[in-house]
Amino acid sequence: MSISVVGRVMSVKPRDDGSFAVTLGPAPSMHWYVTPAPPALGSEVQVTATASSVKPIQVGARQGTMTVLAGARQQVKASRYATRLVAPAWVQRVEESMIRPLLPYQVTGAAWLAQRLYEGKGSILADDPGLGKSAQAISALTATRSFPAVVVCPSSVKVNWSREFRYSLARPRVQIVKGRSGSLANADVYVLNYSLLKSREQQIQELHAKAIVFDEAHELKEPRAQHSHRASIATRLAAWIKRTVLLTGSPLMNNPSELWRLLHMCDAQEWQFFDDFEMRYLRAPAADEPDSAKRVVTSRGRAEHLDELHARVQPVMLRRRKQEIQSDLPEKSRRSVLVDLDANDRAMYQAAERDVIAWLKRIGQDEKAQRAARTMGLAKLTMLRRLAAIGKMRHAVPEYLKVWFDRAEQQPLVIFAYHRVVLDALFPMCAHLGLRVTGIGGDEDVVVRQKAIDAFQEGRAEVFICPIKAGGVGITLHRASDSLILERDWSPARMLQVEDRLHRIGQSKPVVITYLDAADTVDEHIGEVLAAKQLLIDHVIDGGESEARASIETIDAVLERLGAGAQSAA
Repeated sequence: MSISVVGRVMSVKPRDDGSFAVTLGPAPSMHWYVTPAPPALGSEVQVTATASSVKPIQVGARQGTMTVLAGARQQVKASRYATRLVAPAWVQRVEESMIRPLLPYQVTGAAWLAQRLYEGKGSILADDPGLGKSAQAISALTATRSFPAVVVCPSSVKVNWSREFRYSLARPRVQIVKGRSGSLANADVYVLNYSLLKSREQQIQELHAKAIVFDEAHELKEPRAQHSHRASIATRLAAWIKRTVLLTGSPLMNNPSELWRLLHMCDAQEWQFFDDFEMRYLRAPAADEPDSAKRVVTSRGRAEHLDELHARVQPVMLRRRKQEIQSDLPEKSRRSVLVDLDANDRAMYQAAERDVIAWLKRIGQDEKAQRAARTMGLAKLTMLRRLAAIGKMRHAVPEYLKVWFDRAEQQPLVIFAYHRVVLDALFPMCAHLGLRVTGIGGDEDVVVRQKAIDAFQEGRAEVFICPIKAGGVGITLHRASDSLILERDWSPARMLQVEDRLHRIGQSKPVVITYLDAADTVDEHIGEVLAAKQLLIDHVIDGGESEARASIETIDAVLERLGAGAQSAA
């Protein structure tokens, strides 16, 4: 006789045979079964089984039952967005913790963080950029009364963190730590940037903080960091304070090795040694190993057992994508506009490309030389990307801006670029076209930076110019709904961060991201590389599905394709 049950997923644990053991709640009546496909924590699942057996268990102070389901078949019910099982008391406390009400999905995230803090456990909040991770962290700190607290973040967002704490009903006293020396005032929250960790480590330990928050935690991704590296210092502080919150919209920038440090900081017992992690998830399989349906290729080798890795990550990581909460944010779309370089710029680009191809041919037969030349390969591709961008600046960019601002209903525009020569040329170009322009260069102090942002947000400029590296964090530009990106970075996570300066809470219009790419140049190749890299991120972090053995193109592969393209053209 078959049995059918419905419950919430409370745990998912990998088994040696490649299957997964799933526990359903709520307590005290629990159910346990085995499945080849791991469901997401917190999701609602209906399970039909051919047989069952019941045994008594102890659930906290209560007596409960565990029903083991044999021959189980699961059906995961659709959920609006990822959630976690938390005690209702924490939901109520976070709802009452802030002056500015949280959105429903933020209440879920803040309650989960609060429960983890209360249990003395680390956690990673990996929501997409723009979904309010800082507000959720502050709510959790307030609900659990985890003061004094330490917030470590990029220098550019220290002031923003100080402002955000104004919305906490606890009204904590916030000190922004400046400089590498000097005493710390008596405060409830200490906000400092990553570059101060080394000089301030001993002082932070002496604060006896009840929690520590690392914003943009992917800054700590280095798995084999030296003792004085920020990643090692942060790991020691996390072990000392024990209640750690990691905030990042980009937990995995390029390959799974970047996850280990964050996981280790949250649960050092589960993720003890990077060597074990690397052996399990980043090695080429032996010849006699069964073929894996979840395998991709990265510059570090094959990424293996991705279903298992995804399941093991879930207990410490909560991630919501913007498309899962569409009612709270308008849509975002991307488009690529291909433009031609003029004859002179095309000739310069092709000459440089031929040099890259000649270099490729010189090293092609020597494997050692090829390995040593990889950094040179990046430099040569960067040169090609720079030449393509400069070529676009002569005619394509001014023409695009003229068309954009000649319309009857003018709309503000945010422009992103990578190279300094491009950024420096944009300001006078916009001024020459009669446009009010502001922006940042990346090396100004936080006060000057914030004034430029405020000027644009308040309508005192039509154009905001921003570098890709400096513009990925700590900036809200949702007055605009359109962005023009002149160059691409090699990291899909960084490009997503840049796009989401506009696609954030408070945005009321659909967001359109326009990539201005030079036809028949490295611009088009970079777009393909980013799309391929995103497959890996989808597998590990979001549990996404894609073609098995999807190839993640590296810089070497792009160089090879450039060479093949030149040979076919010849």
